Amino acid sequence: MKKSDVNYIQDLLQKKESTTLEFIAHLDKVEVAKVICSFLNRDGGHLVVGVEDSQLVHGIKNAKVISTEIQNYLIAEIVPEPAISVDIQKVDKKDVLVITVWKGTNQPYIFNGAVYYRIAATTIQANSKQLSELIHKETDRNQRWETKSAIEVEVEDIDMNEVLDCIKDGNRSEREHSLPDDPLQFLSKFGLYKNGDFTNAAVVLFGRNPAKYFPQVRVRLSVFRTDKTGQQLLYDKIFDENLFKTIRSITDFLI
Repeated sequence: MKKSDVNYIQDLLQKKESTTLEFIAHLDKVEVAKVICSFLNRDGGHLVVGVEDSQLVHGIKNAKVISTEIQNYLIAEIVPEPAISVDIQKVDKKDVLVITVWKGTNQPYIFNGAVYYRIAATTIQANSKQLSELIHKETDRNQRWETKSAIEVEVEDIDMNEVLDCIKDGNRSEREHSLPDDPLQFLSKFGLYKNGDFTNAAVVLFGRNPAKYFPQVRVRLSVFRTDKTGQQLLYDKIFDENLFKTIRSITDFLI
C-alpha cells in the first residue's frame, strides 16, 4: 500500500459526516445505493463502509470480492450509470471500503424507482421541489456547447485508438476501476456519446480532424526573433489535431 493511500483514508477518518461524507458500519447494499444516489444528485462524496461515524472500525470480510459485487450492483441498479470508484483501504489491520462518487453529469439519478438527495449529513428521498430543481439544472447543463450533439460526426471521424489509449491510461492510474474496454461504452460512460451521437466535447478530445467541424480548436505557435512586433519568424506552426495530440505536440516542441 502506498503512503498516499494511508493518508487518504486517515484524512477521511478525521472528518465528520457531511453532505459529501458518510460512514456505514456494516454493508447493506440498499442503504449504500441510496447514499450513492444522493451523492450523485448533489456534489459527489465519499462513503466509507466498515467504519462507524464514531470512527470505530468493524472492517469488511472478503473485501476484494465484496468490492466488485458492490460496484457491479451500483452500476446495475442506479440509473443513469454512475461514475464511481470502489477502493479497499486498511485501517487497524482491517479492510474497509471507500466508495468515491463524482457529482453526476446526468441528474437526476434514480435508485429503486426513487430519487435520493443529500441534506447536510442525511440522505432523503427527494421531494417534488428538489426533483424539479434537479431537472431544471440538467436542462440548463444540456444547453452547454460541449454537451450538444455533433450531428455530422460519424464513428470513422473519431480516433478510436486515442480513446483506447485514454482507457489504458485510466486503468494504469488506478483512479478508476472497471473502465469499459469498448471505446463507445467508455465514451457513453462519460457522456461523450449519447443516443448514437458524439458530443462536441468528444470531437474536440478524440476527433481525427476536429478543426473540420470547429475551426476554433486550432492553436498557433509562433516564435519571433525579437518580440511579437518583429518581422522575422523563427517558427510558425498550426496545431489542429484533437486536444490530446495537440498537447503532446506542443509539449514535444517546447521540450
